[in-house]
Amino acid sequence: FGMYGGKEEWVRIECDNSFAGVMIDALAKMIHDQKDDKRFVVNVEVAVSRQFLAWIIGLGEGVTLAGPDSVVEMMNAEIDRLIKQYKYDN
Repeated sequence: FGMYGGKEEWVRIECDNSFAGVMIDALAKMIHDQKDDKRFVVNVEVAVSRQFLAWIIGLGEGVTLAGPDSVVEMMNAEIDRLIKQYKYDN
């Protein structure tokens, strides 16, 4: 995700094992640690941007942006923005 603008940062992503192929394809230069028999952790340097956050969101359940706190806060702000933008008011 260096192709998008944004500050380069190391992020921690926790994933269900079923996402191993997705992570390898998208983030070839990553550090992978097995968390347990069902999940693993990816530590990777990415350009943190809306596109990166949207990619994580788009993966759905099974993938969690776990750190650092500043990037998780950015994710929460992006989720709040999306809720305000797309919330349907009756």
